[in-house]
Amino acid sequence: MKSYFYLFTVFALLFFSSCEEEEGHNHDHETIQGCTDPLACNYNENATVDDNSCTYPEAGSDCDGNVLAVTHTIFAGNFYYDPENITINVGDQVRWINDGGFHDVNGEINSMTNTSFENPESFNSPIVSEVGAVIYTHTFNLPGVYNYDCSVGGHAQSGMVGTIIVED
Repeated sequence: MKSYFYLFTVFALLFFSSCEEEEGHNHDHETIQGCTDPLACNYNENATVDDNSCTYPEAGSDCDGNVLAVTHTIFAGNFYYDPENITINVGDQVRWINDGGFHDVNGEINSMTNTSFENPESFNSPIVSEVGAVIYTHTFNLPGVYNYDCSVGGHAQSGMVGTIIVED
């Protein structure tokens, strides 16, 4: 009789434990419609069927409408900035990298005329000589045309000048 009791107990435990609901599983196989793309603004992690309702941010913005900044790189070397001229958006950042030599980024006083560049906002960096180092980084928050040069020695006179156009 004891063996029947043990057998019955083991059977009951196995049967009832296999019927317990596992957390996170949809045992009813209920269909939940919604956006199934995790990159969409209205992603629904519970959706099992995509209903083509996904919405996405506009290019250059996040789902809340905030503008995403972009970092642009300009290389500074033997009497050059590369690229010499760029167009960016308000809020973008520009990073100047030293390809070699002693250079700075001067957006205050024109080294050739000794007059103000009259940029919407001025910027200026210290001189950097380490190859591969960041000379300077600046975030442009005002639209307009920004001119700059390298004020080291005769670099500007030798063509080391640049222009950044910042669009709204």
